[in-house]
Amino acid sequence: MLRAVAEATGVETINSKYSPNIEKLFLFGEDETLRNHNLNYRLKA
Repeated sequence: MLRAVAEATGVETINSKYSPNIEKLFLFGEDETLRNHNLNYRLKA
């Protein structure tokens, strides 16, 4: 929880490398590697 609070305030911690990458999530991400059949679930969620 401390990492999340620190990152929310703009501080990068040693463990920030373990934070999830939102760009790779099918619902919120914009990464080029996301496939269209996965992105279609955005409309259903």
